[in-house]
Parts: sequence; structure tokens; C-alpha cells
Amino acid sequence: MTSRPRLLALLSTPPAAAALAACGGTSEPSATTAAPPTTAAPTRAVSRDTAPAYVPSGEGVHVTSVVKAGTVYEIVLNGVIRVPNVRIIDGTKGKFLGFPQREADGHRFDYVYIDSTANPGLVAEVEGGHGVQGNKGFTITKAEVHRLDTGGKKKAFGTFFLNDGAVKLYSWSLIEGERGLWLAAPSEKAGNDFADVVEASDRDFKKALENAAIEAFDRG
Repeated sequence: MTSRPRLLALLSTPPAAAALAACGGTSEPSATTAAPPTTAAPTRAVSRDTAPAYVPSGEGVHVTSVVKAGTVYEIVLNGVIRVPNVRIIDGTKGKFLGFPQREADGHRFDYVYIDSTANPGLVAEVEGGHGVQGNKGFTITKAEVHRLDTGGKKKAFGTFFLNDGAVKLYSWSLIEGERGLWLAAPSEKAGNDFADVVEASDRDFKKALENAAIEAFDRG
């Protein structure tokens, strides 16, 4: 799928105070999520809000919040992406962050991928226990959707490329609701309920992701 013009998330802070974080981490490369079989479906117009604009300023890719629970951490990336159940793993080339994974066809796939060269100090920020303040937001470089032809309410899976692919978010879903398509974060069964394994914790950033996915869906 061809790249679309960049969609930028509008954050609630004034432009002068907003900071665009160039995403990073120390996770080792992992397999990309395999696209499910797709069958093209007719494209239709979907009513939605105009994607918010965002004036970026500043630099940096950081963990902006950290909560430790036993041997795992709940972290927030650049103030807008919350990821629970993150582990620090001692690899052959040093420590790296282990993000939640899903299993399919005998393989495991990350829900979140971070380029290991984007910020080698990300593990230290998690171990420090407080994160780095002042960085907020991502540039949504591209959204890809893989259509489903199952006849159900789930219409497509979405993948997001943030900051030119430094961060990738996998396995988001476009759901058909009463008011049109809406974006659902990946979730897994937890007891009798379901829990998000990664989520957009900032409302404006979530709307920007949703708009990007719906526009990609409309293009076919």
C-alpha cells in the first residue's frame, strides 16, 4: 500500500509547549505481524471528524511514565501510548524491553515494535522508575489496513507506522458500529472479560489513529 501524507496528532498542550517524541527503544528485532487473508470489499464513505492537526516541536523518544508491578512494568510512550506487562529481558547483546505478544500459526508476534537504534537508553528510563517528562506525541507516518470478508462487525486489521517506522503498532481493528467505523485497540481475554494489551491513552492521538485507519480503509 502506498504511503499517505503524514497525519499528525493534536495534543491538548499549547503548541509552544508540545513536544514531538521520535519514538525509540531497545527491543530486539522481532517478526512482523503476518497479514490475514483478505478479500476486497466495496469502499463506502464513512462520516468522521476531521483529523486534528499538530504542530511538532522538540525532539526525543522516551518513556514518560513507569509503574512497576512485580517483575513487569506498565509504561507510557511519549505520553500517548500505554503498554502494560512490559518486561526487561537480559539478551545476548544486553538488556531490552519485551513487549506483549500474540501467538499465531505457531509463531509469536509483538503488538508493539520499537527500532532498537531509536533510543538505546529506553531500558534505563524504565529502570529509573519515573520516566522522562516533556515529550508528547508521535507522527503517524502511515496506516495500513487488511480487509476482512467475514460478514461480521470486524471489517479490517490495522497497522500503524509512527515516526517513519521507528515505532509500529500491530493488530488494531476497525469495527462497524451504529455510527460508522471505529478503531479498537488489541485486547486479550482476562478472566471473564477482555483487557487491552496496548492502547492510545491520549484522546486526540487515538482519534488521529482512527482517522488514519478509516482513510486507508476508504482508499481500498
